[in-house]
Formats: sequence, C-alpha cells, structure tokens
Amino acid sequence: MTVCYWGYRIDVNNIAFLQKELQEGRLRQGWGHGPAHDLREQITHPDVSGHMRMFREVKKGHIFLVPRLPDWDSVSIVEATED
Repeated sequence: MTVCYWGYRIDVNNIAFLQKELQEGRLRQGWGHGPAHDLREQITHPDVSGHMRMFREVKKGHIFLVPRLPDWDSVSIVEATED
C-alpha cells in the first residue's frame, strides 16, 4: 500500500475550535471552521472549489500534517479513518 501525505494551512484565528474538532474525531479542511465551509454541500464558489480535490481524493489511511495544532509551535500528524 502506498501512503499518501497531505498538508495544509489552518485558519490561525480558529486554532482552539479546530483542535476541539480534531479531538472529537473530525479533521476539518484547514479553513473549515463554519457551516458555510462544509464541502459536503458541494460548494462551487471559486474561492473554495480548489479544495474539492482534497475532499474527493482523501482515502482511509492517508496521513495529514496539520501545522499549528494543538498550538502555534506544533504540527499534528493525523490518519484518516475513512474516505
């Protein structure tokens, strides 16, 4: 099996929220801190359409490098538990 790695930036104004989501088993796409950012709703706005690639291609077992979580000087390593 080939391991795939993903990395992305997060909204640094929402570190606490994104950390809480991660602790509850939800890895939000880097900037996804609100309901309007839910890619399951098939957002087509040009500002977010580029993020659909990650949404479509992430598979169980892929590894994520998440900078700034749980704090500014850290990087979390997270494994996707489902596609």
